[in-house]
Amino acid sequence: LVYWKVSDFVFYLLELALYLFSVLFVASFLANVGPIDRIRWLWAAIAELTIVMVVAPAAVALLLAMLFSLIYTFSPKLVKAGLQQIPKNEAGHSIFRSGARAMSITSMTSTLTSTPKQTNSESRHKRVTEWI
Repeated sequence: LVYWKVSDFVFYLLELALYLFSVLFVASFLANVGPIDRIRWLWAAIAELTIVMVVAPAAVALLLAMLFSLIYTFSPKLVKAGLQQIPKNEAGHSIFRSGARAMSITSMTSTLTSTPKQTNSESRHKRVTEWI
C-alpha cells in the first residue's frame, strides 16, 4: 500500500511539473509574438479544441448510430441473433441491460418477501450475500 501511495505521489508530481512546463511554454510563446498573432493563435486553439472535443465525438456517435440503424433496417435477424449471444446474468437478464451482478427488482423483492424474518445476524448476512 505504501508503494502505491508513493508511486501515486511521484506520478502526480511529474504531472504537475509537465503542466507547469506547458504553461511556461505557452506563456513564453505568447510573450514573443505580436498582438495580432496572439489573437490568431487563440482562435486557432479554440477552433481546434472545439473540433477535437465536440465535433469529432458527435460525428462518431452519429455515424455509429446511422451504421447500426442501417444494419437493423436491412438485417434484423442478424441483430436478434447477436442479441441472443449476449451473456445473461443469474436473473436471466442481459449483462448490458442490468449489469453482470444485478438482479431485477421483481426477483429481489420476491426474495425479500419469501424469506422469513429472522433476528440473528448470520441469517441476514446470508440473505444479503445471496442477493449479491
